[in-house]
Amino acid sequence: MKPTELTRLVKKSKPEIFKNISDKEAALVINEILTEIGRHLETIDEGVIRVPKFGKFIIRQVGREKEGNSITTKKIAFIPARLENFRDEEN
Repeated sequence: MKPTELTRLVKKSKPEIFKNISDKEAALVINEILTEIGRHLETIDEGVIRVPKFGKFIIRQVGREKEGNSITTKKIAFIPARLENFRDEEN
């Protein structure tokens, strides 16, 4: 899903959020948020990163054998937040 698609969905469901900025600016904001999440995931070797109302990323190191050599790779699993936990906040 592209930032422009996310922008369109947010504007459709919550038009007041981006009412004072253009679609292009809103897409840039969403893109920067996703980029920062990605950068943060790169800095963590193991652990859990929780993003409220979005889900959690579980990061761990996994070892395996390949051609007689032990290789460790980072695995990242994403578990989305449960839909029933979403609620509109009045601010």
